[in-house]
Order: sequence, then structure tokens, then C-alpha cells
Amino acid sequence: MTATIESRRNIMRRAWEISRDAVTRYGGRVVQFFAESLRQAWAEFKSLIGQVVNLDMYSRIKALKSMKIMAEELAGEIKKVEDSIKAELDAQGVTKLTIEEYKVFWTPYTSSRVDTTALKKELPDIAARYTKETHSRRFSIA
Repeated sequence: MTATIESRRNIMRRAWEISRDAVTRYGGRVVQFFAESLRQAWAEFKSLIGQVVNLDMYSRIKALKSMKIMAEELAGEIKKVEDSIKAELDAQGVTKLTIEEYKVFWTPYTSSRVDTTALKKELPDIAARYTKETHSRRFSIA
């Protein structure tokens, strides 16, 4: 495991680093290696989780906060890549694209949902009769 992951730096940076190393070793383009590099960086990140279990409570909370920041950054990067793929599909005017072993779909759909606010306002007795109460616990760190 490298210092980049051990110091809890961004998973995406680690994935790009792995990709660049692969280009140096095998040739080609960075993006050709990126998917596998991201899997590897994620595996390294997950191995950190195993190490975290043995730490004291303060250290676990601190590590958790750090991991959540990385997850948010990774989610942002994932969204950017997804959006670029969607934009390309839109530019080509297609809803389905097959590239090698991958099939990409960007299809419109319609969903129907009950407007619970309007139902409670107009038919409160029916809304109350069909409202199901659930119980759960919320975990948060401030």
C-alpha cells in the first residue's frame, strides 16, 4: 500500500497514478487502464477499513470522516464521467451504445408516484389509513 492511500488521499488520484504507472510499463493511454486502476485503488481503500477496526474510538471516527470525504469526492468524479458519457450519447442522438463488452443505455422513462402531500390534504382519512409507520435509527457524527 502506498503513502497516498495510507495518508487517506483521494482515491481518484491513486487510480490515475496506477494508470500512469501502467502506461509506463505497458504503453498505451491512461484511460485504457483507468477502470482496473480504480478497482485497485478502491481495493486498497477497502483494506484501510480493515485496519481501522483495530483503532481506538477517536481514531475510528477521524478515519470515518476522512473516508466519507473521499467517498464524496469519488461520487463527484463518477458523476462527471457519467455526465460526459451521457453528453456523448445525446450528441450522437442514440439511447444505446455498444463498445466492446459494454452496453451503455441512456433511455428516457416515465414513472408514476402518489402525491402524498396532496393526498393528505384532500383525503386525510384515506392517507392516514394507508400510511405505514416505520422505525429506524440515524447515525451521524458532527
